[in-house]
Amino acid sequence: MGTENNPNELNKNCLAFGIQLFQAIQGIAGSTNIIISPVSIHLGLGLIYIGAAGKTAEEIKDVARLFEDKKETANAFLHIMCKYWNSENIHIANKLYVQEGNTLKSEVQRIAQHSFKCGIENLDFGEPENAAKACNKWVADKTNQKVKEVLTPNAIDPLTKAVLINVVYFKCDWKYPFKRTPQKADFWINETESVKVEMMIDNADEFHYGDFPELDCTAVELPFTNENFAMFFLLPKKKNGIETLESNWDKFDLVGCRKRMEKARVAVNLPKFRVDFSQKLNEPLIKMGITTIFDKTNADFSELLENTENVHIDEIIHKTFIDVNTAGVEAGAVTISDIVELSEPEHNFMADHPFLYAILSKTNKLFFLGIIRNPAPVTSSTQLF
Repeated sequence: MGTENNPNELNKNCLAFGIQLFQAIQGIAGSTNIIISPVSIHLGLGLIYIGAAGKTAEEIKDVARLFEDKKETANAFLHIMCKYWNSENIHIANKLYVQEGNTLKSEVQRIAQHSFKCGIENLDFGEPENAAKACNKWVADKTNQKVKEVLTPNAIDPLTKAVLINVVYFKCDWKYPFKRTPQKADFWINETESVKVEMMIDNADEFHYGDFPELDCTAVELPFTNENFAMFFLLPKKKNGIETLESNWDKFDLVGCRKRMEKARVAVNLPKFRVDFSQKLNEPLIKMGITTIFDKTNADFSELLENTENVHIDEIIHKTFIDVNTAGVEAGAVTISDIVELSEPEHNFMADHPFLYAILSKTNKLFFLGIIRNPAPVTSSTQLF
């Protein structure tokens, strides 16, 4: 495989890993709104892989679908992060805190800073309050105060050896803002139960649209002003169809769906929603086959630290935030022309029941993947650590 193809291969691997991880998290989080960032988690595991050895490294490589050659892996991440890291619309923060008394090997330090844009710092977990304060301040600073807490003192064991934190914040205006004032409407949680939500209404713009009989779903893709990103919505045709979709993950080919979509005039009705989601990733990763990194006895980080005695990953914590609304700061400047008001849509996309969504790049880099089961209240949160 040529080096120039490695970032594209890593994109595909990240997408496959992200969907598998999403399934594992669903089994733990249950019937709640979920959002994860496969890019952020993949990046963190890639960094851990660089410092791991033996069975520990093998498990990470196999589950996260990384390359056998660690330099090849680092170079592929470098290519991807250089393309997206400084985007004004997406903020990604990654940090590995290591217990004081352990020293990073110089090669890992170099790769972390150069290829992964990741900070690594020693911290005394024997003082949980100070450790939590340091972690939370770093996260808040990196996300413009959008995410202020990922750790509480009670979540830190004084014997903790390392904590990896991944935080992602995304915000961008629609390329074609929703033009009408949101209307109160019913959102069907299931066939018999509904809640009132603020439904955003688009009169009919030209979007990529698809009908997928094998999934019993339709899909629409809404572009952002930053054309590197788009938001994909997959809507079951039946009110309780999300359960069927979840049981048919093996038929879900996100890239294939995007390729089959065609431009059409689509009237989109989408609820406003905001999701804050926190998840400890130990259990889902263990289910997927990454077990040794959490093992106090068998974890092998001999290529990460100079002092490797009893070093293991205690926790991997992932926190995501997304806010979907009508248009952002330019919403009030949009004027509706009569021709738009009167044009007939070819398709109606009425998202008034649970649906799946994803935010991707043009090259199918999977930045976010989530499910909305109940958009009311506007803010929902799951704290699992």
